[in-house]
Amino acid sequence: MSHLRRTLVVLAAAATLLEGAVPASAALITPAQLLSIPANQWVPMGNAAYYGYTSDTIAKPSHWDAIAFDRTTTATTKVNAARTSGFLGGFDPGTNVVIYQQYNKSGSNLYTYDLDTSIRTPAPGPINTDWWEFRPRISTSYITFLRDVYVHKKWRTRIYIYDRTTLGLTKLGTYPAGAIWNGFVGDQWVTWTVCRTTCTVYVYDAIAGGAPEAVPSAKSWPVYGPTIDEANGNLYYIRSGFGCGLKVNIWTVPVASLSTTPVKVAELPSGIDADELSLAPNTVSGQDLLFVRLRCKNNATDIWYVPQAVP
Repeated sequence: MSHLRRTLVVLAAAATLLEGAVPASAALITPAQLLSIPANQWVPMGNAAYYGYTSDTIAKPSHWDAIAFDRTTTATTKVNAARTSGFLGGFDPGTNVVIYQQYNKSGSNLYTYDLDTSIRTPAPGPINTDWWEFRPRISTSYITFLRDVYVHKKWRTRIYIYDRTTLGLTKLGTYPAGAIWNGFVGDQWVTWTVCRTTCTVYVYDAIAGGAPEAVPSAKSWPVYGPTIDEANGNLYYIRSGFGCGLKVNIWTVPVASLSTTPVKVAELPSGIDADELSLAPNTVSGQDLLFVRLRCKNNATDIWYVPQAVP
């Protein structure tokens, strides 16, 4: 199966925007561009020393590399090995180690790369197989990732969680191939997005276990691109109308109480969409909310942020 999952299947479908009442917002924060880089970028991540992202190139727009951008020197490092492609997955907290997908014609597996030592290491334990592993996320406690498998004469995508302490691997769900996008993993919470007739964010408590909980959405508006600020217990997500760049807003809600009325954090202009939220330290204080900004007229993407979304 192809490693490239077209973000937001609903973007390609023209439909009537559903109107309905939305809750009042706190003071909105105006997004700004984070990095100005030629070509397209996806999967923005960051820690105190680096930003990370996935980028194609002007010369080879179908070739993707996992890139680390030094926030002090502005130097860039290609994380994936020579003669491979790569998709970034995130930073191991408290380190300059990134997890990422590395693939070529032979297959796809997950690796970590230490930006301090330039050492590349296969992902631990039972994560890598002969199937197609992709879209990893990492926390101090867990690694989550997706795996494409062929079962009962159909391609399926499964999401797994790997416990870095017990070394156990648990399947969290199975979906039609291409219908799921990995979101966030912390030391308690896991998120992912499933897109069918609409897009729905699921939240899973890795400590308590049980069934994942869907994030409520008025009139089934698409909800996607989730991340979590575990320190303050808040989930952030994108909600839009049915169609590219229609009523695209960023919202937050307590992760342990998803039925609480959400608060709008930022809104995007008509014709602009977004995806793949993540948090990174602000240079002064608090955390910025990074996201992919998509221009609907040409499907071009770049990395923007909501400054100090977490004060």
